[in-house]
Amino acid sequence: MFHNPNFIEVINDFKKYCIRKDYSSVTVGHYTKQSAKFLDYADSQSIESCSSIDLILINNYIKTLAGYTYKTVEQQLCSLRLFF
Repeated sequence: MFHNPNFIEVINDFKKYCIRKDYSSVTVGHYTKQSAKFLDYADSQSIESCSSIDLILINNYIKTLAGYTYKTVEQQLCSLRLFF
C-alpha cells in the first residue's frame, strides 16, 4: 500500500463518500480497494498528489490490466469512474 499521507486521506474520504451514497458495505469495500490499487500505482510512479494525475498516468494504469478478464477490467474501470 502507498505511504503517501495524501493518498491515505483521499481513500478515507472516498470511502466516506461511498457510505454517504448508501452503497452496500461490499460495494464500498470493492470501490475503495480498487481505487486504492490505482493510487498505489500512482504512488509507484512518483505521483505525490491527485492534482498530478493525468490522462497518461490513467492510460498507463489501464494497460496494466491487460490479461485480466473482461469482468475484472470492467469492475476496475467502474470503480475508477466513480473515484474520479
